[in-house]
Amino acid sequence: MQQLAEMGDPRRSGARRWLFCIAAAALWIASGGALQALRWFTSYGSLLGAALPETLPGTVWMRRGAWGALTVILGGIALALVTLTVAGLLQRGSGRPGRRPAAGGRAAVWLATILAGTILGAVTDLARFAALPPGMGLRSALSVVDLGASAAHGAYWGALYGWIIALIAAPRIRSGGSRALSAAADGRHPVGPPLRVIQRPIALIVVSLIAVAAYAIVSVGGDRSWHRQTQAEAAEAERAAAVEAGTPRTGSAPDPYATGEAVPARASASEGAVDPSDRGPRACAAEEMTLMYGDADAATGHRLQTLRVVNGGESACVLQGYPDIAFADQNGHLLDVAVEHGPSFMAPEDPGPLEVSLGPGEWAITRIGWNANSTQGSLVATEIYAALLPGDERHPWPPSAPFDIVSGATVAVTAWAADSGPVPSDP
Repeated sequence: MQQLAEMGDPRRSGARRWLFCIAAAALWIASGGALQALRWFTSYGSLLGAALPETLPGTVWMRRGAWGALTVILGGIALALVTLTVAGLLQRGSGRPGRRPAAGGRAAVWLATILAGTILGAVTDLARFAALPPGMGLRSALSVVDLGASAAHGAYWGALYGWIIALIAAPRIRSGGSRALSAAADGRHPVGPPLRVIQRPIALIVVSLIAVAAYAIVSVGGDRSWHRQTQAEAAEAERAAAVEAGTPRTGSAPDPYATGEAVPARASASEGAVDPSDRGPRACAAEEMTLMYGDADAATGHRLQTLRVVNGGESACVLQGYPDIAFADQNGHLLDVAVEHGPSFMAPEDPGPLEVSLGPGEWAITRIGWNANSTQGSLVATEIYAALLPGDERHPWPPSAPFDIVSGATVAVTAWAADSGPVPSDP
């Protein structure tokens, strides 16, 4: 009779429930953590993978800041609550006459552990998929994320360690247990499920869903943080290599999750765009002109970059106006730069939009000037998009030298003027 009293004691059942949750969370975290530690510090990680399923992706343990800790803690909590919920639902009929409550409870908890591991693993798979940088094609995404792998690891973990959790949740009935169970089966002493978890099933289900959702959100955020971290480390290594090679690069690291507007292929009407067909028969056609970088120059606090164009056609043409200039940042988005027509410190004279007659093989030049800017941690121009005139198609070029044109900067551009062409280099 003492065993019956203990089995029905809410305090003992509540304590067992807490112990059960702690054990489930601890085993889930310990399996993934121990496997990663073996990979880091020994050569036995692959060998012991069968005994230590990868319950959490290896990148979780390498995340900086709070992302890693939050993912681990919320994963353990979600796993424990889902196991508790599923076990309780499976045990709802375990108290009917003729059934051994403890034995039935252990089987239910073991099965619940397998199902919970599968669910948490599937959530991990989906979170990794959702965290991939936008614009990645489905085929590329599937090659990066092995969908179903974490779910399989979770199911295997539940099968491997669920019996331990089951023994904690539904301990074996010892002396006098047979008589007590017989009395319960005859209806003389009612005995409920050994793990009392279904007193408020709806509330427990809701709490479990909230925990799983929180784990999914943190997993996505943590994976994106990891992608940014690796991108920044790669950019830093590339920057260090560029400095060593004598071609330093500036600005913050590219952000694969940054949002922004792509550089338009052509200028808009508000930017002075004119349809090429409306420029007159003598106007230079963009398809017959070759646009290229000219010389660059700098003074204290000021910069200059020239662009040159040569008439590659077979007849003379007239070029009149200012070139169309735009910039892209390190994320491939349109950089917020004010482009003004007129002189600058390094190009004090602007001829204005005069007609420039260019015979075959003759050149014109424009000068782009701006004030020097600090690029530390900034969005910075990594490509210049230029067109002969507003309305022509823009074409991108990487800078001939590092640009310190940052978001919010102002750039001054002079009108096209006749030019003798690039100075030939010595043979």
